[in-house]
Amino acid sequence: MNQINRNSPMRMTGLSSGIDTSAIVQQAMRLNQMRIDSMMRSRTLLQWRRELHSNVRDQLSSFRSTFLTTLGPNAMLSSSVYNTTTAEATGKNAGAVTVRTGSSSEQGSMTINSISKLAQGARAVASNVSAEHGGHGISSNARLGDLLGSEFDGDMEITLAAGGEERTVTLNKDMTVADMVRAVNESGAGVTMTFDRLKDEFIIETNETRVGGQAQSREGETLTLSGKVFEKLGLIDTKSPDGRQTFDNAQNAELMINGQKVTSNSNTFDFRGINITLNETFKGEGPDSDVNITIKRDISAAFDKIKGFVDAYNSMIHRLENMLVERKTKEESTYLPLSDEEKTHMTEKQIEEWEAIAKKGLLKGDAGIQSLVSNLRRALFDTVSAAGLSPSQIGLSTGNFFSGTGGQIVINETKLRAALEEDTEKVVNVFMSGALASDNSDRGLLYRINEAIGGYLNRSSANTMEKLENSITQTNTQMQNLQDKMWREEDKLLRRYAAMETALSKLQSQGDWLAQMLTGLNNG
Repeated sequence: MNQINRNSPMRMTGLSSGIDTSAIVQQAMRLNQMRIDSMMRSRTLLQWRRELHSNVRDQLSSFRSTFLTTLGPNAMLSSSVYNTTTAEATGKNAGAVTVRTGSSSEQGSMTINSISKLAQGARAVASNVSAEHGGHGISSNARLGDLLGSEFDGDMEITLAAGGEERTVTLNKDMTVADMVRAVNESGAGVTMTFDRLKDEFIIETNETRVGGQAQSREGETLTLSGKVFEKLGLIDTKSPDGRQTFDNAQNAELMINGQKVTSNSNTFDFRGINITLNETFKGEGPDSDVNITIKRDISAAFDKIKGFVDAYNSMIHRLENMLVERKTKEESTYLPLSDEEKTHMTEKQIEEWEAIAKKGLLKGDAGIQSLVSNLRRALFDTVSAAGLSPSQIGLSTGNFFSGTGGQIVINETKLRAALEEDTEKVVNVFMSGALASDNSDRGLLYRINEAIGGYLNRSSANTMEKLENSITQTNTQMQNLQDKMWREEDKLLRRYAAMETALSKLQSQGDWLAQMLTGLNNG
């Protein structure tokens, strides 16, 4: 609460006495105003402490939601973080497939001996399209009227059916190739049309059908097309009866893996934890034509994830420890919150710089934050019972107090990489075991950290925020009471001086009258 100016009638004081009564009253109120300013500074310090504690809470909550969770790119409570694998395809036909690992992928190898068929829907293909239209390349911006010439008289219709109800699309001569492709794809016919300028071909193909996320068999799919535009582009045979042609060339993918025939409804599928995409066919001609796929543990990816977590943790700890030891210099100790009157004599930048110094050291030695940092530090010391190892035994230890990194995690890269290579399961247990354990020794490192942060947020910090709010409310009440008292005293003094001025004015009037009477007598 800042000094409040009341709205009151203008008082004309000091006219008879010649005394500056306003200045006298203001001076008399100075002690009360000094008390109000002192309370204002105390309240501002409380508000600043509340703001700093709120920032700490936000930072801790953000760290938890980013790292101490099972979802998200930085989630550490997922075993896939530590069991990361990578797949490599080798051989002269390696480009025929793309392989990726997933959370269930295990180390090992497999061989793709051949790919005899790629999965495809029923499709119509028009190749070497430019040859039918002057031999010049066709672009997506080419007008249909220019391509089809005089045959395109007014609007023309094409019909499409992917084994079901026919859909009709109306085209006009001013539409471009790109417009036609878009119109077909948005027709709801269950097909996809593409134009590849480099390959100089049009393709219309039935769409893949999925039920419950699973691709359905492509066999039996049909595509029926009709319309002079399709004839002109070469997508259907001009000799087709009724200008209509049906295509039934859909097929599933077929390949040989480790000498066994495998079929798939889609060119992208999972096989024993490995995601495989088929790009092209190739014949099996013995070991020289095989595509060899090797699945290895990706130690670097797991290490980088852990390092990213540690870097974020250390940054958080660094900020907390700085708050605990931050203090003002002897010269800075005089920097206190500014009153409104003081701010009127300063620029915005000066106020900002002043307050930055005034806020220093407000959380110095804060008991709640000190306890949090101590609990986080202890999380690294104790052995995790499920793993039989402490974090330090897999390469995660606390820093050196003399170097200023006492509460931070220091990674021994050699030891951590070796632990990931030799026994990933133990590393997982050091980090993630004991999610529901009540004893801290049974919890993994991540759950210990989560418990420490949660305890601070729900107990210590919550109590601190409540106390600060109560103190701010109490100070506001005290300031208001003192302000009201000052107003009453000010009114009382002003009324007294006004009464004095009135009496002096009357006395002066009587003196003037008496002087006039005496002057009249003398003249008479």
